[in-house]
Amino acid sequence: MEKLLRSSSARKALNKVEKVTKRIQPLVENEHSFEKNYKQLHRLLDDELNEDEYFVIVDETGRSYIHTNRLWEGTLFSDPVGLKAANTDQPLLQIYERQSGERLIDASAPIIKSNGTRYSLRLGRIVHQKYILYGMTGAILLPALIMALIAYLLDLPFNQGLIFSVASLLISAITIIALYKTVMIGIRSWRQVTRKISAGDLTAEVTERSRSEFNQI
Repeated sequence: MEKLLRSSSARKALNKVEKVTKRIQPLVENEHSFEKNYKQLHRLLDDELNEDEYFVIVDETGRSYIHTNRLWEGTLFSDPVGLKAANTDQPLLQIYERQSGERLIDASAPIIKSNGTRYSLRLGRIVHQKYILYGMTGAILLPALIMALIAYLLDLPFNQGLIFSVASLLISAITIIALYKTVMIGIRSWRQVTRKISAGDLTAEVTERSRSEFNQI
């Protein structure tokens, strides 16, 4: 876990939450600010979210006032990670283990302390296991290795075996990378739709038009 908190992704998450905190500080003076600047705060946080999982503004008890997923607004995040983030006096990085089994980098920063009440901003960034990357790498390298083995078993000249292996590597790389890009286009398209729905926009539609499984879903 300590290694994860020292990663480049964690450092970027901390820098991001600090930057966004500075932008929303003028909009947060007290508890009434959340009702008064509700749309403006949501617009700012929604625009800054990008590929991350959530932004949430909480008070020192862990109660959420503004959440990029509107369904979680008003929820009390009273778990140890949530309370520590809600009461931090300085930018803080933690590992947040969800009940779903997901592991997130949780970056938090204090916004303001008003009339004895503290408000903080939390950012959640999911740490994905790189199964697709590993699978792609294996799918690209395995045919080339098999070709090299066949060339060795057939006692082919080194140059000929090298040509077969390199050709196999290039063909596999082009095919797998093209497939990967197609899959990622579908994933990103659906992610954008689900993010908009969780933000309350029920008019969101999938912009990708194809006959793939993603479009059928």
